[in-house]
Amino acid sequence: TTARLLDAANSLADWTDLDQLLAALADVLLRNVGHDCRIAVTLWDEERRAVVARASAGINRLTEGTVIPYDKFSVAGKRAMDTLSATVVDYDSLPKAERGSADENKYRLGLIIPLKRRTKFLGFMTLDDAGTRREFTQREIDLAEAVGSQASGAVENAQLLESEREVARLTDSLNVIGESIHSTLEFDEVMQQALDEGVKALACDAGAILMLEGDQWVVRHVYGFPSKEVGIGRSEHDAPNATRAAQTREVFAIPDISGDGKLSLAGKYGFKSVLAAPLFSRGTVIGCALFYTSTAVRYFSNVEIDFGRKLGTSVALAIENARVYKSERDIAERLQGALLAMPEGIGGIEFAHAYHSASEAARVGGDFYDLFEVNQHHVGITIGDVAGHGLDAAVLTALTKNTVRAHAAEVGKTPSQILALANDIVFRSTSAELFVTVFFGILDCRDGRLVYANAGHTTAGLVRPDGTTAKLPVTGPLLGAFAGSAFEQAESCLGLRDLLFLYTDGLTEARRGRQLYGEERLFAFLASAKDGSPRHLVAQVIDEIMSFSGNRLRDDLAILALKRVEHEAETRNRARTNSAPSS
Repeated sequence: TTARLLDAANSLADWTDLDQLLAALADVLLRNVGHDCRIAVTLWDEERRAVVARASAGINRLTEGTVIPYDKFSVAGKRAMDTLSATVVDYDSLPKAERGSADENKYRLGLIIPLKRRTKFLGFMTLDDAGTRREFTQREIDLAEAVGSQASGAVENAQLLESEREVARLTDSLNVIGESIHSTLEFDEVMQQALDEGVKALACDAGAILMLEGDQWVVRHVYGFPSKEVGIGRSEHDAPNATRAAQTREVFAIPDISGDGKLSLAGKYGFKSVLAAPLFSRGTVIGCALFYTSTAVRYFSNVEIDFGRKLGTSVALAIENARVYKSERDIAERLQGALLAMPEGIGGIEFAHAYHSASEAARVGGDFYDLFEVNQHHVGITIGDVAGHGLDAAVLTALTKNTVRAHAAEVGKTPSQILALANDIVFRSTSAELFVTVFFGILDCRDGRLVYANAGHTTAGLVRPDGTTAKLPVTGPLLGAFAGSAFEQAESCLGLRDLLFLYTDGLTEARRGRQLYGEERLFAFLASAKDGSPRHLVAQVIDEIMSFSGNRLRDDLAILALKRVEHEAETRNRARTNSAPSS
């Protein structure tokens, strides 16, 4: 029996799964001890100052998870823990008040073997005998201690591996959460994703994020709670855990929150335990993430508390990024809104325009267009595309658009001269990697003469009433790419029923799989368009490109289409001519 027990105990040292190890240990002892008994293995939990049942075998098994606090230990149990040596308990000799479950289960003798590693107490291995009161011999006690010593090493190793696995699992979860919350710059998405993933990683039953708004804690995001809770505000008294997190600025866990008031989330829904993590922005507590368990009192480990701390740090960074992005986006949107603003009407032309962003995150793009009166008879026409998105692109758009406008107001300046002047300003004002493509033309509304210069922009098109098309090619380099660039200009004529179609490369670079929409397909579509009005043509092109790309644009696109209409002077002259008597 001695050999079998020691061999079995030695074999346990190779086990790495703690629960399987303890169950096997209990089973080995039960099969090799000649007593009618219950065997239990309990491990010490320093945070709770208690032992927790992890495995049991034999009669009247101890329920796994049963917690026995130190202050409930018997005298013999405390002595075994203090001396780290095996202790025999004679239940028959104890007063009834001290027998506890031993009296209920008719135990007569007990043997308590402390599990230890050097001077570190790990837990107990106990044998409670309900048989014929056969005394434990010294040899059996020595044997049990030897088995306990062998098992202690295996328990310590398994606990270390269990802790390492837990750290690795939560670290992996934290990485997943980090990737998730940093994949969006939307504040509410950041918060909800962090909450959802945090609840899952901590194996909790529910969670909530409360934001500090004035003197109230307002529920903004929930997991496992009814959605009706969102938007409800609570006082500091009715949100005790969030309030404590804000005051201490520390992550903490409470194993039993049954004393929380009925108006708190925990009290209202009967939760048992909580882990609270304050959320910061620029060093100020702005909210609190709360993770709850409902089925039993739970002691969160130090590893889990550290996870909550790191989660809060990661969320704080994502919140800051989202807020900076939102601030920049709001500025850029207001700026771009002004940049894309078009006049209600301009005498001598009919026009339509459209702007579509490639995505929500990139909706502040660098595509722009402009129409303005140069003088009584001439209209300035601009469309361009700034490299990049966001605030920098919006600023460069404003610079380009206003520079072109300002120089166009100077009498006698041609489109090529205007782009040359704009090029020098953009080149001096931006970094080397920033540039602009621009088409700029001046249209004489009286006779349709169009003089234009194209700085690396897409090929403009003329659509004739008979369905034929003509291309207005590029005439110069990118704007702002090189100092002192020269731009050639060209001329065309826009008849009264002709339509000028301008666009950015987001249109021709739209994709269906690997297939580009392309310039050739665009001009074929323009030639086939039935309705020649700018408004209908722009709408048809947008429908066509969205259908082709499956509503997934790779880049922003802008479209500007215009057509000459009879000028007031021409209309009056024609009316005067028609009404004159014939000779």
